[in-house]
Amino acid sequence: MRIFLVGATGRAGKWILREALARGHQVTALVRGQSDRLGLSHRFLQIILGDLIEVDDLANSLSGHDAILSALSSASVEAGTHKLIMAAGSAGVTRFLGIAGGGILQLDEDLLRRDRPGYPKFFLKTSEGHLHAWNKLEASSLDWTLVCTPDLSDAPASGRAKCREDYMPEGSNVVPIGDVAEFLMNELEARRFVRKRVGLTI
Repeated sequence: MRIFLVGATGRAGKWILREALARGHQVTALVRGQSDRLGLSHRFLQIILGDLIEVDDLANSLSGHDAILSALSSASVEAGTHKLIMAAGSAGVTRFLGIAGGGILQLDEDLLRRDRPGYPKFFLKTSEGHLHAWNKLEASSLDWTLVCTPDLSDAPASGRAKCREDYMPEGSNVVPIGDVAEFLMNELEARRFVRKRVGLTI
């Protein structure tokens, strides 16, 4: 498949990029600054230099891709997701996969995890952008999937990851980024959780 990846130079983005290339997907990575920030060259990798928010003709860059993969930071995820949604509509791209914090999963039928009393203020603030990004995706016509995680560790896939639709499974407060990258690639290929949030942990 042809994948348009944003956030490729971030912690999660680098793992996603390597996993996608290892599976033989063609990846276009939008990178701020210099291309060598990725520290990677590959025959299936194309690098476009630019800032997501400032790119003028994003729809043209997206055209011909099968899916958008977003590993945007909490600081840019709301504005970045909005821009990607708008451009995807013009480009004819219908599939969107992204990473979000576990705070936007359900605590119960009525409340989100971020709504519970005593939820850490730091995570409440960082999850705000993910909440708004999720709301924008829900209002769109895209076939989106958000993998929602606890803390991330820079470690390869454990082989023990478990997922649950809308809720965080019982397990660790940390998940290896390798598991997140593996889940996203599996979901891209299998389409099990279209228009769903999915909790992932080990």
